[in-house]
Amino acid sequence: MSQPPDNHYQVAILGGGIAGLTLALILERLGITWTLWESHETISPEIGAGIGLLPNGFRILDQLGLLDRIEKLTVPLETWYHVDENGEPIAVSDAQRYYRFAVGYDARFVERSKLLRIIYDGIDDKSLVRTSMELSRIDQGADYFTIAAVGRIRITANVVVGADGARSSIRKYIGQSIGRQIKKEMQAQFTCIFGMSPGMSELERGEAFAVYHKGATVLAFTGKRVIFWFVFEDLGHTFPLSYNPSYDIADIEEVCQAVGHLHLTPTVKFGDIYANRSSVQKTTLEEGLAEHWHANRMVVVGDAAHKMVPHAAMGANQAIESAAALANELQKLGQVNEGWTTATIATALEKYTQARRDRVATVVSKAGAICRAQLCCPGHDQLVKALPKLSFADWMTQSLFSFRGASRIESLPMTERGKYYEERLKSFFDKWDKACGMVEGIEKPQLTDETFWEMFECGEWKG
Repeated sequence: MSQPPDNHYQVAILGGGIAGLTLALILERLGITWTLWESHETISPEIGAGIGLLPNGFRILDQLGLLDRIEKLTVPLETWYHVDENGEPIAVSDAQRYYRFAVGYDARFVERSKLLRIIYDGIDDKSLVRTSMELSRIDQGADYFTIAAVGRIRITANVVVGADGARSSIRKYIGQSIGRQIKKEMQAQFTCIFGMSPGMSELERGEAFAVYHKGATVLAFTGKRVIFWFVFEDLGHTFPLSYNPSYDIADIEEVCQAVGHLHLTPTVKFGDIYANRSSVQKTTLEEGLAEHWHANRMVVVGDAAHKMVPHAAMGANQAIESAAALANELQKLGQVNEGWTTATIATALEKYTQARRDRVATVVSKAGAICRAQLCCPGHDQLVKALPKLSFADWMTQSLFSFRGASRIESLPMTERGKYYEERLKSFFDKWDKACGMVEGIEKPQLTDETFWEMFECGEWKG
């Protein structure tokens, strides 16, 4: 292996979103040299977006010492209302209220910019995070890459990580590297208007509202003195990633006015929330799974590998999981460059891909199905019809399956809450597998509430 130049890192991360920053923080804790380039002027741009965090993501953030700050900013999600356009309940679930008892962590919503700031603040050497860095080119050498920014600096790295979103430049480099043209891996059928508004006395903290309505609809979460809301619009057919129009306030107004009459409750309309908005933006919603996650020491994480619509509240959590899974494999290469050969890196990146691909494919599919059901798309009415029939045990079991098999940081110690997560899931699924057998896919055998209480040993929750 040739001697790398002075300005060399084992890992170069391109993209400073949740996946990129989380990976940077983990690598720092593991003693792996890294740098991160972000194209925005700031690491935590104020775009007014809300992010859902679930126990599988919280367990990793807890390992990194970030949990307390997030919990102080947020409130637990306790009740989810599935309602029609008049705000009348189709189904109500309070399963989220019991997550803390079940696995040690809640479900919570946090402002994206604040989450990014918390992760960034956890990094010791912030000089390694560079903003306003526009990628110019990547040249591959025998042992390392040379990476250049427009009009700025050059660095070298053994591994290049694309944490640069659905329209990933690194994913394109991967395609070029293996002679494949990236075509229909990710597409868009929906747009999303997202915003924040002040809390309302008519709505309790820790509530979620999914309004079921054809063509365009609303999803909202109440936090600590804030409402995070989303308006989804069905475009009628799918568009390729090249479809990326710019939206102005007139586009936003047209759609939001059209759904202003939709009720979250019988007394609260979306128009009441939108009228008091503090921020609003519109974007195209991409979804899909990249066919090739790595090639020639380049690899993608987060939305660059697996982009999902927001309806499963799993996008950020899966990005965090992928960052942990990738770091786990890179850590096995050792801290000295001699262990980072082309062959060992390729093996590590393939193991990361195999560890994550099947799990995240299920989440992408599930999120898309929920989105289409909420928008009453053809062929998805069975999901809506099933909602009133779901018991507490059904909601909880589906949640526990989504937490099962989640990645964590293998080389960092688990907290007491993290150990509780592991123990409770293992206990439940040991009994589940014995009683029901191993079950693949989304559909699971139904348990009665009483059987669930017994299997989970959680009779104390009943009060």
